[in-house]
Amino acid sequence: MSRRATPLLIEDIWEAVEKIERYVSGLNHDAFVKDDKTVDSVVRNLEVIGEAANRVMWRLCGRSSRKTCRFSKRSFRQSATIKYSSMCP
Repeated sequence: MSRRATPLLIEDIWEAVEKIERYVSGLNHDAFVKDDKTVDSVVRNLEVIGEAANRVMWRLCGRSSRKTCRFSKRSFRQSATIKYSSMCP
């Protein structure tokens, strides 16, 4: 596992977000789902975001507060899912 510094992980998250924005710029939902390369690129960058966010969260939470951290991750995941679902037709 990489031991990248937390600021670099946050930079990775921002870069992945910017890439996703570029990839989907000008696409409607139908055009997006029909373009396998764009879908794969977006999914890959979502994985980068998830992995980096997971590492940052564990560093911020510390090992002593695992229950709190798990709850926070679950809440974030549910919130993100709800927001993403509301964007889809």
